[in-house]
Amino acid sequence: MGIEIPLLNSCCCFSIRTGAIIVGSLELFIYILYFVDTLIYRLSLTIEDQYERYLVLMNDIIYEYVEIIQTAFSVVLIYGALKEKSSFITAWLLAELAKMIDGIWNTVLVIQYWFHWGYVIDQCILTGIGMINMWIVYSFYNTMPKSKYIL
Repeated sequence: MGIEIPLLNSCCCFSIRTGAIIVGSLELFIYILYFVDTLIYRLSLTIEDQYERYLVLMNDIIYEYVEIIQTAFSVVLIYGALKEKSSFITAWLLAELAKMIDGIWNTVLVIQYWFHWGYVIDQCILTGIGMINMWIVYSFYNTMPKSKYIL
């Protein structure tokens, strides 16, 4: 007994496998751009003011590590889709689910201290896009033969 999720047969006129590869590639591109942007911002703050911005820099460093991990999971998704390895797709789905739960939880916490409609709408759109990505990859996962081994 569980929730029956309707599965997709295609993704924007492409096969579901191609859709999963596109999702992984777009995420990889976005995470790399975000990483470079954060790195440039951090370096500019370091050059401008080394002492007063220490906490901001630590926060950026933590986010950079998270972006590196998300970039690695995007590569895992692309590799899993290309080689049709279900265990790699499972790893990406679990990481994406954890990212979704964290995003929703952070939104709830931020709204308690600072409510702004723009932030709420932004987070709803990002969560919706993430859910669509998970739906595409989950549909591809269900079409694959399941492997007995992790790798």
